[in-house]
Amino acid sequence: VFDECMEMLCEVYQRRATELLLKAYYLVCQDMSDDKFERSIKLLFSRRIYNTFPMPAEILQAIRFDEE
Repeated sequence: VFDECMEMLCEVYQRRATELLLKAYYLVCQDMSDDKFERSIKLLFSRRIYNTFPMPAEILQAIRFDEE
């Protein structure tokens, strides 16, 4: 799930999915369940209006705000 979602993010935001980039995002998001990670990415796609690549903290925040 992580790899597929990160590929989608990279495609949408026209960013290369380098090994280092994926490691950095995994380091921050590894404690999220697959379901929460996927929902967080979906929330970013549906609510985020900026055209820059989202930071890892934004992925964490998306699911936290949705659960409140």
